[in-house]
Amino acid sequence: MRRAAFLIFLLLLLLGSVSLASTTPAFRLATTLDANTPNISIGAPDVLHRDGWDRYLMYFSANSTVQHGKPSSLPPTDPGTAGVCGEWADRIWMTWSFGDGIAPSGWNADDGYGNVPPFLLLSPGGCGESALIGDPSVVFWQGKWHLYYEGTDFCDASQGRIFHATADSWFGPWTKQGMVTGLWGMTSLTGSGLSWPAVLEENGDLYLVFQDENQRLLCAKALDASAHHFRMEGWNPAAPYGVANPRPIVEVPGSMVSDGQVVPYADGRYRLLVTVDHEIREAWSTDKLRFPLPTRLIAPSYGEIGVSDPSFLRVAGLERVYYTRWDDLFHGSWPRGSINVAYEEFR
Repeated sequence: MRRAAFLIFLLLLLLGSVSLASTTPAFRLATTLDANTPNISIGAPDVLHRDGWDRYLMYFSANSTVQHGKPSSLPPTDPGTAGVCGEWADRIWMTWSFGDGIAPSGWNADDGYGNVPPFLLLSPGGCGESALIGDPSVVFWQGKWHLYYEGTDFCDASQGRIFHATADSWFGPWTKQGMVTGLWGMTSLTGSGLSWPAVLEENGDLYLVFQDENQRLLCAKALDASAHHFRMEGWNPAAPYGVANPRPIVEVPGSMVSDGQVVPYADGRYRLLVTVDHEIREAWSTDKLRFPLPTRLIAPSYGEIGVSDPSFLRVAGLERVYYTRWDDLFHGSWPRGSINVAYEEFR
């Protein structure tokens, strides 16, 4: 599990009929926590917005203590929030913006009723997720809100698995449903396990893209309306289970691959946004389960050691990528960071 966010946009080389209209430098989002807050690391943003909504929603992870219901780097922790790893832990939070989703002034705003984010949605606790949780991906599907996330019983973030929570509202309360069933991947007693879930909804079907500890991006499809039981895509039951079965949706030999998100387009193409070797890359395909080698989209800028966790969003003709920035300042063994946004407009 990781945290962070920012960078400058390079020119994007696109395929097909979509052409670049303009690029805009990235802006830092003014969340309660950022890279200037000592000992805090935040990131893994998942940003949602639809026409007619009065706000942008951002679900994210923070490695912090909890003080007065907010992420903090200070003791004492609120009663009941300390876990098996102590007061510090990865947790899942939510904030919002009543502005354009970009300007720092719009984030963490009072909604007029005295509600001021960020809000703590989920903390570690339960079988398989007692130590750390993070990396949320949220979708409204089949009349219910679903939140997928990574969890582990180990404070070193090893042996991760994918978990599921549901709610009747985007705000919650969220009810944990336990470990998602039907997800396979290469795992061990010492590796990272399964991690970084990202949802894909298409033609009424729900898919999960996730990573195993062999740096493979895999995909599974929901079997029923519960969105808790999945079946692996790319699985050949007539062949032995292993590195090539289930088949990964992208392969980058010799590289670290994670944080994959598949985006469908109206012309039948799919765009893969993925983190490869500490930068965000993209690939295009007409098959959502198979992509060529991705090319660079967002690379670290001066003072950054990496960018990751892309979250794609379409807004009134704009295509935005929210993501995590890793800076070169560390607390303990983790680099700190902050969530930032970069966006592009296409015609």
